[in-house]
Amino acid sequence: MTTRTHTSGSANWLLIPPVALVALSLFAGTANAALVQVDFDSLSAGAVTATTLDGVTTGGSWTLNSLTGGSVSLVHAIENDGGGSGEKALSSKFHGSSNPTNLAISMTSTLDFTNAIDVDVTGAQFEFEVAQSKGTGFARPVKYSFLNSSGTEIFYFRVNDGNLYVNSSANQGSVGGGGNTGLATWDSTSLLVWSASVEIDTAGNVMWGFGGQNGATTIASTADIKTFQSNIDPDQWVGQGTYLNYFGATAVPEPSGLMLLLSGVIGLGLLRRRR
Repeated sequence: MTTRTHTSGSANWLLIPPVALVALSLFAGTANAALVQVDFDSLSAGAVTATTLDGVTTGGSWTLNSLTGGSVSLVHAIENDGGGSGEKALSSKFHGSSNPTNLAISMTSTLDFTNAIDVDVTGAQFEFEVAQSKGTGFARPVKYSFLNSSGTEIFYFRVNDGNLYVNSSANQGSVGGGGNTGLATWDSTSLLVWSASVEIDTAGNVMWGFGGQNGATTIASTADIKTFQSNIDPDQWVGQGTYLNYFGATAVPEPSGLMLLLSGVIGLGLLRRRR
């Protein structure tokens, strides 16, 4: 193999070999690579099906619950942005002539990832924006969960009366939206829209943020993540449910992996030969 040197002063520096450049390029290509992405904005407003959502989703597929109770049913639609920014949202609301009763806590929608994310193999970051939709009564609790390949819940955010709960019954603080509040129609500029993020490393350490609150917890380092699920609590009022206007998951490389690669590049490319 032919190598080239650059002379500067009294030292000759060996230029970075092509193989190191290729390795660095490949690492850069996988760093923060998109695993799951949903483009709600490309859809037209109106009723939507799981098949339609699948068409604008990379790395996952959808299930929409047709939950019914009494004279009501759960209706899924794409709503335009009343705030004028053009950020459309998936709404899942109860429609009907009377309020549903005695419904068990149920999911409104699930996004099943094509490939389960193995926590002990790669770190991952999830980002999404959600809100409660409000009918004629109090905004009922909502819950956003991550499930493993067996369907077991391993991490969740739950909002009840404007207070946030993360993987436990401990109140993490107010995020707004308590009592008789919520969005009657989708508005991305509203203070009642919650931005959420979850970052998990290969040791199972979790850094989370939701609606201005943030904290840390842990999950089993051997866990995998296969599904994102939106849930509603029992006895929703007509018109109530959830909004989801963005969801994305990306791979996050471990710092140790980056340092290992860089040390190899430095060892190969910055060899100095003194005269």
